[in-house]
Amino acid sequence: MAKKGFLGYERKDGSVGTRNDVLVLSTVLCTGPVPERIAEQVSGTVPMRYGWCFPRKETHEILKGVCTNPNVSGVLIIGLNCEGTNYITLADEVAQTGKECEVLEVRKQKGTVATIERGVEIAKYLVERGQQLKRTPCDVSRLIVGVKCGGSDTTSGLAANPAVGEAVDSLIDADGTVIFSEPLEAVGAEHILSKRAINSEVAKQIQSMVIGSLSCYKPKKDGSLNLSGIIEERFMSPGNIHGGITTIEEKSLGAISKSGTRKICGTLKFAEQPRSKGLYFMDSIGHELTDVGVLFGFIAAGAQILVLTTGCGMATGTALAPLIKVCGNPETYRYMRDNMDINAGTIITGRDSLGKVGDKIYKEIVDVASGKLVKAEVLGYRDYEFSGVPT
Repeated sequence: MAKKGFLGYERKDGSVGTRNDVLVLSTVLCTGPVPERIAEQVSGTVPMRYGWCFPRKETHEILKGVCTNPNVSGVLIIGLNCEGTNYITLADEVAQTGKECEVLEVRKQKGTVATIERGVEIAKYLVERGQQLKRTPCDVSRLIVGVKCGGSDTTSGLAANPAVGEAVDSLIDADGTVIFSEPLEAVGAEHILSKRAINSEVAKQIQSMVIGSLSCYKPKKDGSLNLSGIIEERFMSPGNIHGGITTIEEKSLGAISKSGTRKICGTLKFAEQPRSKGLYFMDSIGHELTDVGVLFGFIAAGAQILVLTTGCGMATGTALAPLIKVCGNPETYRYMRDNMDINAGTIITGRDSLGKVGDKIYKEIVDVASGKLVKAEVLGYRDYEFSGVPT
């Protein structure tokens, strides 16, 4: 087994960060690129803008989860005072977790130029404060890891996903926490996941979540769903099909293998934080349109590390939490090795066993938690998405 500990940043709320970033967050897109302009001038900051202005309870909880992620050392919130999100309340709740949190209102600052100027001063202060904290030894049981697949082909289900599943089992055995998601990619395999539920109530929740993901389809007169051909057309990308996946059930069987084999101890709403250690299945209905949108639900839930499997190839990275990309297709890895972190295609070629690659992924998680940069971080790719609104 790989290393059992990592070097992390101890937070006042008892969590541990694998990164030590200052978040500069606009609570509405209409502030303009203020966070980006501040971040351009202050190293160690991550800019984000929320894309909607209507009041939604879910929005507040997602933003709070992002601000309080263990990888965040301090927060600067930029508001406009016309959006639905109450940024003063948000800042107060963030501060209650022990993080330093400052607020600027564009209108009170008399425009974006003055806001940026003052924001740079505050961001510098927050970064300097965060840099006073040093990494200390932490047990791997304090990690929350989010796992997802994207750009899948046949090698995803044969190599990348089951190899990640091996690493997930190791994390759960080490008393860590893992979240997987996308009930639409469990359609046809929900009975398999339900058998792994820790009790009958969780089994019902899993079944309900997967069935609920199909709620956008109108039932027939007899109550059954008219799904023939529709799911494959809507939820299988051309890359999935060209990569050899023929049905949604095939895709689902491959997708769920990344969750390993251990008991599922609970289900979560989108962006909801785990209640205890263990393996969780997160809902993502309404956030299924993009891979980054789902990944961001993990970050809002407190994940400090993300793992993404692929066969067709993915070049994305994620803001706040490092994204480890595991490629199951040896050809894809060969021509996209600048973007891939782990080559699980060696399983396909017969060079490595599933267990060996699983151990490699587990070790990579621990190393990245201690500060090793993933390929996306080296390239400066820090994507994010709030509630289906790309930014």
